[in-house]
Amino acid sequence: MISETNGRLIIRGGTLIDGKGGPAREDTFILIENGRIKVVDEQTRAARTDPEGRVIDATHKTILPGLWDVHVHLADWMGELYLSHGVTSILDASNIPDWILAQRDGRAKGYIRSPRIFACGNALGGHPLFGEDDPAQVLRGADDARRRVCDAIAAGVDLIKIWAFAEADEMEVMCREAHEAGLPVMAHLTTSARDAVLAGVNCLAHCTGLPMAAVKDPSRRQWMVERERERLIAIATHKPAITAWSLFAMMEEDTFDPLIETFIEHGTFLEPDFVYRWAFASPDRANHEEVDKRLLEHPGLSYFPGYIRYLVNRMWGYYYHLSTEQREELARGYEKFCSFLRRYVEAGGKTIIGSDTSTWPLPGISIHRELVFHVEAGLSPAQAIVAATRYPAEFIGKADSLGTVEPGKIADLLIVEGDPLRDIRATQNIAYVIMDGQLVDRTYHQDFANPIPRPRIGLFHANPVPHLTAVMPRVVEQGCGSTLLAVRGSGFIRQSIVMFDEISVPTTFCDTETLEATIPPWLLARVGTFPVWVANPNPVRSMDYLHEDERSNPGYLLVKFAK
Repeated sequence: MISETNGRLIIRGGTLIDGKGGPAREDTFILIENGRIKVVDEQTRAARTDPEGRVIDATHKTILPGLWDVHVHLADWMGELYLSHGVTSILDASNIPDWILAQRDGRAKGYIRSPRIFACGNALGGHPLFGEDDPAQVLRGADDARRRVCDAIAAGVDLIKIWAFAEADEMEVMCREAHEAGLPVMAHLTTSARDAVLAGVNCLAHCTGLPMAAVKDPSRRQWMVERERERLIAIATHKPAITAWSLFAMMEEDTFDPLIETFIEHGTFLEPDFVYRWAFASPDRANHEEVDKRLLEHPGLSYFPGYIRYLVNRMWGYYYHLSTEQREELARGYEKFCSFLRRYVEAGGKTIIGSDTSTWPLPGISIHRELVFHVEAGLSPAQAIVAATRYPAEFIGKADSLGTVEPGKIADLLIVEGDPLRDIRATQNIAYVIMDGQLVDRTYHQDFANPIPRPRIGLFHANPVPHLTAVMPRVVEQGCGSTLLAVRGSGFIRQSIVMFDEISVPTTFCDTETLEATIPPWLLARVGTFPVWVANPNPVRSMDYLHEDERSNPGYLLVKFAK
């Protein structure tokens, strides 16, 4: 941050979009004092006063509230990337509880360079396959669910997050306990969104559960529930599964209006997450891929973990392997999803903007893309801006201090070149970011470091730890020539590599339990007992600090003397 003279910052000129959804105000004067907005007025009336302080000339620029990202899985390297892109508040939607609460409090005390953090700690409703250290914790009945929510509330969380495998009675009791404590509930669903909203869920993460609520046949709905759970389990097993797009493509449009009515009656917030789920549907897809890859190579961001580069490149690469059927499912699902969202907002429903940084959406820049997605779906630029400013503050219960540009509120602002109400992409042309009344240094720093690094456990969407059970054959003769090994075990993925005596060898993925590896003749030219491992690339669910990948337990191949 850059401190301001006398704790004052003055913004003169500029067009103000205050985040309330009304028309923009031209030629404004904003006085910020001690981190709060003190005056918002017309420049001509404010000219009679001349307070001391640093002055920003915002002529021909646009002033907005600081942006939010309401679906974050924070890692220690993300902070300055968010700030550089004008994101001043984030909602962490599942993390290691002790760590994320330490980050939240450290940022509030000025020790950690990061947006303002609101956190839920663990998500509740995980699956045993993801392991006990996963941020989404497994529940064992309604009493266990109640206990875990009460523990989270006692720890000081800002909301409760329910995950995909929570049962109906568990969900109901968690919502009740959260609401009694004054906390909102976000849920990532595999069951009907309508049922979840009636149980007390306030926000639908990724708009999950919507497809199941938008079909009339109960047997079809149950089939969709089972397929969606299989799809999530496949994150751990790496087995083939249905796409989420295909479920959205099954929605029946004559169910939309009554479903929208139910959501609005209960004040439901929808979090679409276009940049995570629908990235391949964007007409700007190729440009987004290019921009991401350039950003990964920025010299000031050399602190990016290697696994992030791997994930971003891998995920964009998936597009080129989509089948014709998958591309058709993507187009149909996207069209129906946009239709629902447009009708929801037209009826008075509220959306909030998030990016889900658990995998490949890069922090900060993804929020600007999400704004574009909202407009391409049929919302006005003003509606999209409200979804990234005022409504997130409302959802988390902080509308009295954040989300809009008004006297008395915390001074989080974004000043951009151009007019976002004419072209929403103008939010990307950032001139200044202000947080807590101070100008933010938007440059990237090679030496950026978080004083409290995130433990390398519980990485969601991570590769499994491979386990080796058999290597066949177990014995070969010296000088036998090229040999094909069958390697059996578990946790194998398409990127798994078999290593023979510390050397990577050509590997073919057969399935999650079988690999085939070709040992070249020169490696079998001497006798000995040689270790065989399977290595999975980062990110992995636990970190082997001695290697750049995660290795299995060793097997062995014996090379005996030739006859």
